[in-house]
Parts: sequence; C-alpha cells; structure tokens
Amino acid sequence: MYDKILIMGLPGAGKTTLARALAPLLNAVVFNADDARANISKDLGFSLEDRIEHARRMGWMCDRVVEAGGVAIADFVCPTPETRAAFGASFVIWVDRIQKGRFEDTNRLFVAPESYDLRIEHGGDPLHWAERIRSVLRPSFDPSKPTALFIIGRQRSYSDKLQMIEQSLQRIDQAYIAVCAGQAPSGDA
Repeated sequence: MYDKILIMGLPGAGKTTLARALAPLLNAVVFNADDARANISKDLGFSLEDRIEHARRMGWMCDRVVEAGGVAIADFVCPTPETRAAFGASFVIWVDRIQKGRFEDTNRLFVAPESYDLRIEHGGDPLHWAERIRSVLRPSFDPSKPTALFIIGRQRSYSDKLQMIEQSLQRIDQAYIAVCAGQAPSGDA
C-alpha cells in the first residue's frame, strides 16, 4: 500500500486540483507546498538548497501522518532529483500538462523525473484522474479472479501466516483474509 503520495509538476499544471479531488477518495491529508511555505517554511527562499530543505520538511510532515496510520498527499513542484530524494515519496504522480510554468526560475530548474508511478498528460478531468489513481492504489476486490482464502485464528504471532500469505500473493493477485476474533482456546482440548 502506498501511503505517502507526491503529486509533482510545474506551477499551474493542476497538482492542487488533483490533490483535492484525490484526498477524499483515499481519506488522505493533503499538504500543499504554498501553504507550507507560508507557515512552516517562511525562512526558506527558492535556491536549490532551500528547495531541498522545503522538500525534506514536506516529506517529514507526510511521514508523521503515515506513522499515525493515515495517508498523506503532498502537492508541490519538487523540481529536481535532489528535492524528490529529500521528500522520499512512495508513489509519484507527475502532472505533465504544461511546458512552462508561471515562474521562469522554476522552469529553468525543473528536471523531468526519470521515474514515476503515473504520468498525467492530456485528457480527463481531475475527478477522472483521481478515480484512476484510487483504482491503482486501492484496487477493488474482483470476485471473478482467482483468490487465496485464509482463515486465521487468534494467535500471539502472525509472522508464520504472513510468510504463507506473501508466497500465495506471488502466485495469485488477490487474497481474502478472515481473522477469527473469538476467544482463544483454553488449552484443555
């Protein structure tokens, strides 16, 4: 599962609009770079070093949400490989709808990512893309596909079961896991 999502691209490409459409579908917290700059990164400018620090701070905030069990989306330019490394995304969406943004210094600095999980170019409105991203990040259960079924009783450790489930998912794309939460046997049997 991908819980730390970066929506990146040039200013004006549609990152914030997409983040706002996607967040409710994933029950996610959104961190917008402009808002973060106005509040927690007031001390930073737009040099490469400051942009790297801003990316690190954005990544740190997202990490706190993920550690608490949530999903975090950050929408910001993240213009260089160094800024993307400082952020540390687990899922990267590149909104590549425009050739030039509204800030010439950012246009000069921007390096197209060599790797990303999804590239959005032309076509489709933000809700269309948000639904598509949700289906990639949280695929629906398909009852017509082969499925591994696991019924697990209450135990102290599930590590042995986890290995068996992981091995099954290498052969079959989906699993249904039922955990019996009833009272554990007393050991008299």
